[in-house]
Amino acid sequence: MEINKSNKDKNKFFDYLAIKVKEQNNQIPPISKLCAILDISATSLREQIVVAREFGFIDLRPRLGIHIKPYDFKHAVIKSAAFAIECNKDLFKEFSSLREHLESSYFLESIKLLTNDDIKELQCLIKTAEQKLSRDIIQIPHKEHKDLHIMIYKRLNNNFVKGCLEAYWIIYENVGLDIYADLKYLKKVWWYHRKIVEALANEEYSKSHSLLVDHMNLLYQR
Repeated sequence: MEINKSNKDKNKFFDYLAIKVKEQNNQIPPISKLCAILDISATSLREQIVVAREFGFIDLRPRLGIHIKPYDFKHAVIKSAAFAIECNKDLFKEFSSLREHLESSYFLESIKLLTNDDIKELQCLIKTAEQKLSRDIIQIPHKEHKDLHIMIYKRLNNNFVKGCLEAYWIIYENVGLDIYADLKYLKKVWWYHRKIVEALANEEYSKSHSLLVDHMNLLYQR
């Protein structure tokens, strides 16, 4: 009986959080009161709080206590994928392949949701990146690269797809691909970005998608 109770206790805080989200009530009482409400020990509750924080479910704020955050699948993906790739670097290729298929599959749906202001912002990112690459001492436009890809999918109403795509760039940085400095390669990447956005601005959606697919194949040429 004790074993069964212990297993049930391990989920009580998460069940409580789910109820609060459904009720649209972010008011979480102090730990001492939570223990009484959930009928669990302070040790068990603190363990669950640590896990919930790691997965991005909550924030712990000084003097403000526990705050429920909007759900973001990215946190769970990063924790799992980062561990797997740290154990076996070759797994990044599998994760990269997943990202490519997601981007390709959701591209047409996503770009049709973008506004004119979104497209202008994409064009500004390209201009900034090209300026960085044209300087005497070049700067790697990694932030612009990441922001461009994430922005294309920003209006997609799918937390899981966006979570995977955003997590990809964190893992990309973890494995050091953001410091790659071959100028010829970088200029080719940004030529594709410019053509993708030009086609998008002209509502040539199939052409834009085709260019995206070609662009993503560049990663295997590095």
